[in-house]
Amino acid sequence: AAAALAATSCASKDPDRPTAADATWSTWPGTISMAGGMGEQPISFVIRLQQNNEAGSFLYSPPGGAEQKYEMNRMDYDGETLEYNWVTSEGSRMDCRLIKRSSTLLSGDCLDSAGQRAATMSMKPPPGRLD
Repeated sequence: AAAALAATSCASKDPDRPTAADATWSTWPGTISMAGGMGEQPISFVIRLQQNNEAGSFLYSPPGGAEQKYEMNRMDYDGETLEYNWVTSEGSRMDCRLIKRSSTLLSGDCLDSAGQRAATMSMKPPPGRLD
């Protein structure tokens, strides 16, 4: 996953607590559970939550399969809610909304094109990163 990280300058001394001006990438653990699927599976988010410049992707390794990378499109984080969409390997768009549940957890649902819950995702940033 380290190869997916972009090298950027960082004015903050702690890369997990960047200043507002930083464009620092962080890798955070998370989970995904697809409706009708195998249950909760681990994923890794490679993310930058910089105001008006959010970007990211997540990496998933299916059991017995190769790691897959999914771009997080049209990201928006207002300090409480993270919204984005991504496209499944089958080409279906998922619209996700993760809500800040605590300083170390964002979680919520992803809806398919029919507006049905198709997945549940969680993101677990380190303590203090969302404060």
